[in-house]
Amino acid sequence: MNRRTRWVGYSLYMVVLVGVFGLLFASPVSASIPQPSDVFLDVGPELRLDDVIRAPLADPNLQVVHLAPFADDINDTAVNISINGTPVLTDVLYAGSTGYLSVGAGENQIQIFPSGSSTPAISETVVLTADMDFTAIAIGGANGWDLGLKLLEDDNSAPMAGKAKVRIGHLAPFAAGSANTLADVRLQDGTILPGFDDVPYDVVADYIELDAGEYDLKITSADGSTTLIDPVPVTFAEGDIVSVLAVGDGANQPLGIFALPGGMPGGLVDLAASLQIAHLAPFAKDETLMMGTSVTVRLNGTDVLTEVVFADSTGYLPVPAGSNQVQIIPTGASDPAISATVYLTHAMDFTAIAIGGANGWDLGLKLLEDDNSA
Repeated sequence: MNRRTRWVGYSLYMVVLVGVFGLLFASPVSASIPQPSDVFLDVGPELRLDDVIRAPLADPNLQVVHLAPFADDINDTAVNISINGTPVLTDVLYAGSTGYLSVGAGENQIQIFPSGSSTPAISETVVLTADMDFTAIAIGGANGWDLGLKLLEDDNSAPMAGKAKVRIGHLAPFAAGSANTLADVRLQDGTILPGFDDVPYDVVADYIELDAGEYDLKITSADGSTTLIDPVPVTFAEGDIVSVLAVGDGANQPLGIFALPGGMPGGLVDLAASLQIAHLAPFAKDETLMMGTSVTVRLNGTDVLTEVVFADSTGYLPVPAGSNQVQIIPTGASDPAISATVYLTHAMDFTAIAIGGANGWDLGLKLLEDDNSA
């Protein structure tokens, strides 16, 4: 190939190459390539990328709980709470709590004043992150434990299907020294809830997910020999998010359980005693199935046993500690044959026996305090 032929070939190559580039950058092709302005135009002419990047985060949420048992008279536990020098709550009593309060992100000074005092009993600065939820709990003030503020980071994301999310903590200063406050969380049969043995005061565990349903738990000494707190059975529904906290010092304020739903005010859970019931009142004669002696047992207005006949008895039933009204009503009747108020002590066992009703003896309820130690 001579020089002239090569030159013509190169010229044709350049013409074709320029044509291809011209086609690539011609308007019909470039219009099909999405540009940032085209994308945002679809969702509103005012929206720009900077607006998305700079969208403000929500203020953090803070709920406040008073669990410091520093006085034996509940009225003497009243406090006023200020955040950054501004009063937000007044005359909050022990076991009082709030829902979420919207507060500023960053450093916040929380001060807790005994009602009537201008000097804070607790003054702490906490750092709160935007778009997050927190719980601040006043604790201590008994058995040598200093008053203080316990700050918890709340996780209000939904649990798995069929589950409840529960956070368990030990905030009961019932003894001096950490080693003397060790406690276990157990089932009623004594089985330790995994991860909750030898828990010291001032520890709150991470959330765990439990199957929705009823749980009958108790708090015991580390060796399991003494039941410290026995709440009535509690039911966790699917989707529940709850903090369950051991509270009280056993002197100023009784040991107990405080339940705090995420973002909602909480409260003390009823404590339990154990009661078994026996029907030994021979008030009617029936030589077949003894159905003439059939009764309903009503506890605090609720029927708990039906068609109980002479010589029937129960195992232990968990019932609220304190005063309880027991009524025994003959089956088919509306008026009780026996009505008595019994006082049941927390974490103790009792037997209530229906007696009498023959040979001139009045029907009555015999209450026995049971000693089930070995």
